[in-house]
Amino acid sequence: MPINQRDRKGRRRGWGAGWADAIRPYGMGWVVAILLLAGMVGCVEDGEALEVQNQDGRLSGTHTTVALEAGPAHTAVFTPADTVTPIWTYTPTCTITPTPSVIPTLTSTPSPIPPTPTSTPLGGGSGQIAFASDRDGSWEIYVMNIDGSGLTNLTNNAAGNWSPTWSPDGRYITFSSIRDGNYEIYMMDADGSGVIRLTDHVEGDLDSAWSLDGSLIAFSTDRDGNNEIYIMNANGSGLTQLTINDADDSEPAWSPDGRLIAFTSEQEGNPEIYAMQVNGSQQINLTNNAAYDRNPAWSPDGRQIAFASSRDGNWEIYVMNADGSGLTRLTDNQAADRHPAWSPDGRLIAFTSARDGNTEIYIMNADGSGVIRLTDNPKNDQSPAWAP
Repeated sequence: MPINQRDRKGRRRGWGAGWADAIRPYGMGWVVAILLLAGMVGCVEDGEALEVQNQDGRLSGTHTTVALEAGPAHTAVFTPADTVTPIWTYTPTCTITPTPSVIPTLTSTPSPIPPTPTSTPLGGGSGQIAFASDRDGSWEIYVMNIDGSGLTNLTNNAAGNWSPTWSPDGRYITFSSIRDGNYEIYMMDADGSGVIRLTDHVEGDLDSAWSLDGSLIAFSTDRDGNNEIYIMNANGSGLTQLTINDADDSEPAWSPDGRLIAFTSEQEGNPEIYAMQVNGSQQINLTNNAAYDRNPAWSPDGRQIAFASSRDGNWEIYVMNADGSGLTRLTDNQAADRHPAWSPDGRLIAFTSARDGNTEIYIMNADGSGVIRLTDNPKNDQSPAWAP
């Protein structure tokens, strides 16, 4: 704007008035700021009055007159005459889109499904019995279910295999075999695989029995001229002789608590049931009878010993307390009943009987009642061993 331009009243408009026109569209706040600056720098003459118009350039009914006086210190004084209402508004140039909240999906936690209850096999344990049989022409080790089903030949060796015994954990079976020329102790997995030889001697080794913890195996051997009881580690090492007698000692059976070994001995001229400490000391005759007593078997709780005896004229199954007292006859049959074996729960006893013409495997209650025949074959089945 020219410096000498006049306003509508004929007054010369200076640089201050020109700047006021220039900034009028930006609002009253900017006008005041610029006028203050102008007064300080001397852009308007001392005492010059300016009118502030609305945005459209017209004087409104209420307006503000600004007087600037530049004194010696160039101090600008603003005196509002009325109230100015700004007419401009702010329009945002962008739109804020809120981020939607993530609504979690609620899922129900399913209740655990209880396991399907399984029935415990009759007699407890895994419900299997191992035994020896010559039904295939030679003596082999077989296993069957407690009801007589599921018959399986484990050894499949024509040389001859006898006297199976389960390890306490049920993973292995030891037995005697003459597959290498004389009786030795062998061990195999419960399915018949992994056969290994534990003993190696020119004389016969028979009648293996496991310790409670499965670390030791007792057996009988005639390597010293007559049958004696030895123990060895479960891998065949660490051989130790327990009995030293001129008579035969055989058929060891380890007590469930691991403290004692029952066995058959002929120290007094006829076979009797003895018990001794696991180091071979304190040998005690439990049966004290002139007849033959053989095949000792501990009850699972260690309180009783079942055995076979001919004291009543033929072989029958008896039971007595662990100290030899409380003798009870369980079977009463004209044929021979031998080789008792307790079920893991102590409620049943398996045994061998010839009551039907040849030796078969039977079971009965621990009191002698409820006799059931498990095998039915024209050949011979004997030496049952109940799986843990």
